[in-house]
Amino acid sequence: MTSIPLVNAIDLTDDQLASLSPDQLSSLITEASHFLESDRQYRQIFYYRPVSNIARAVHMDLAKTIALFGGNGSSKTDTILAELTIMMTGLIPMHLKDFPREKIKCPGQYRIVVESLTTTLYPIILPKLQYWHWDGIDEQGGRRGHWGWIPRSFLINGDWSKSWSDKIRLLRLACGCTVQFMSHDQDPTDFASGSFHAVFHDELPSAAIWRENRARVMRAGGYLYLAMTPPDDAGIHVDWVHDEIYDRGQPGPNKNPHVSSFHLMTENNPHLDQAEVQIRAAQMTPQEREVRLHGRFVHMSNLVHPLFTDTSMVWCFSCNTRAIGSTGDQCPKCGSVAVIAYSHVEDITHKSSWPVVMLIDPHPRRPHAIAWIAISPSDESIQLAELEVDDEPIRVYEAVTRLENDLLLYPVKRLMDPNIGEQPASAEKRGVTWRKEFSNAGLRCDPAIESFITGKTRINDALKPDQRTKRPRMFMHPRCARSIYQFKRLTWDEWVRHPEDRNPKEKPRAKHGDFPALWRYFMNGNFSYDNMKYEGQILDTRGHGRGIGRGNTNDRAAFGG
Repeated sequence: MTSIPLVNAIDLTDDQLASLSPDQLSSLITEASHFLESDRQYRQIFYYRPVSNIARAVHMDLAKTIALFGGNGSSKTDTILAELTIMMTGLIPMHLKDFPREKIKCPGQYRIVVESLTTTLYPIILPKLQYWHWDGIDEQGGRRGHWGWIPRSFLINGDWSKSWSDKIRLLRLACGCTVQFMSHDQDPTDFASGSFHAVFHDELPSAAIWRENRARVMRAGGYLYLAMTPPDDAGIHVDWVHDEIYDRGQPGPNKNPHVSSFHLMTENNPHLDQAEVQIRAAQMTPQEREVRLHGRFVHMSNLVHPLFTDTSMVWCFSCNTRAIGSTGDQCPKCGSVAVIAYSHVEDITHKSSWPVVMLIDPHPRRPHAIAWIAISPSDESIQLAELEVDDEPIRVYEAVTRLENDLLLYPVKRLMDPNIGEQPASAEKRGVTWRKEFSNAGLRCDPAIESFITGKTRINDALKPDQRTKRPRMFMHPRCARSIYQFKRLTWDEWVRHPEDRNPKEKPRAKHGDFPALWRYFMNGNFSYDNMKYEGQILDTRGHGRGIGRGNTNDRAAFGG
């Protein structure tokens, strides 16, 4: 029997296949192998496999703004380039059969913004799109790597040179799609034209460029993508991208439904030599590893309370730390299955019998910060409410009363910042302190205990999930948005000159410090349910002058006692 062409072999029955000679089978296998190698090169996107479940989630997401914060080599660039190719060609990879069809816009207009035309576009980005270029650590066609993403059949006459215009840096496909390439060093006004179905940013552009591109996708109802490794230089200000994109896109109660942000880990990229990654990681400082391998913002590695999270994280009891990169089944570092998912923001319904402590941080030049923290029978501390009032003490008293009545909060103790509390409230009232002013208005507050180290240490200990309960010992209700915001941003103060040669100062920055300070005062009180519950029915912390006095039976009845 003569050899059988591969194209005819697909029509053979099982019996006919069984009757083939060993030489014929060998010939078919060889031909099939050559075909797959060739097809993979010409249609690499069809064989694309996301590097992790997180990368897969990027492709499945329908948010209008999608950001990938990844470490070096985490495949963030390839992920967005694969996304672009799928959107333009409509070719759904075999490993992404559920890719949302509504994302596909063909023919469509697209834009890619890179760091530099000379050092990024030509040596890195374009080869990743050209079907004849191999990108990987294995030999051509190996498992760890890929050919260029744009299928050859989508080029005009199958020829890159006929699709690519070097003069205007535009790629035009046979299907009618176009991709415009621009760079960060161009003037923002250069971006102020055109309408695009999607704009992709490789690394962080200026805020002005981002906002121009945001306007460019508005008319077409398009998508904005950002793939970046945050800078490891604290002097580079990236607050806008952290606040506008990263924070709004994180899972949790405050997530913006139109923004999604993801973390891609270098250790999760199977196309890298992970043994080499670990060698290099061992040479980095913990801060460098968080930025270079995990895509964390540098100021997030300088947090006073780094374990606090309002999104679901995984804790490893074997390592006694957060399991970075874990999907929740086991710790990627030690392999332990003693892991649990946790968060410090939870919609907890309190009972009126739980003791509540109100804490206030008065301030002469910004709003007074107020927090209510309850203690549960299991000695979990839960911040139930917060308030910021930029007004005189009597107005603060009125706002406090309204909130406590609305939420059925019955404080058994009120504490005030001991430093500001004993300072004069105004130049006109000599000798009258803030604590006295608030007491006269109706809020009797004891001075809190000021010990920064003790309070900080107790907070950070309470943030760790407990081995027995599998829960942290402190929480915030989702309504405490300002407190959550500040806990996620409170950083250690740094030296202005040569900060790289010095450790951070042993004090936090003043910015974002009000509500974390209230938590320190609470922790310094070392409160427990048992030592507070006997006061739970006595509202004795408001002044007689406002009709609510110490131990007054009518007052207790009015407030649920």
